[in-house]
Amino acid sequence: MMSQMATVAAEAAVIGEALLGAALLLVWTAIEIIGYGGLLIVIVRRQRWLVVSAAPKPARDIRWGATVRAAGLRSRRLQSGRPQTA
Repeated sequence: MMSQMATVAAEAAVIGEALLGAALLLVWTAIEIIGYGGLLIVIVRRQRWLVVSAAPKPARDIRWGATVRAAGLRSRRLQSGRPQTA
């Protein structure tokens, strides 16, 4: 009886090792594919073999800096207690 249990345990260990090896092989293969795929994408983008053009941005009516400055001036006026003049 003990030899049968030892045999079953040994077979289970062998099967476990095989499954672990297969899982590690799949993980390693996925890492390699992702790495080489990323390298290929970087090379394609740097060499400009494939250029994806984005849609043009619409023109702004007012400059961003002027808006930020105006907001800052308004907040300073509110902090100082002076009434705002339009």
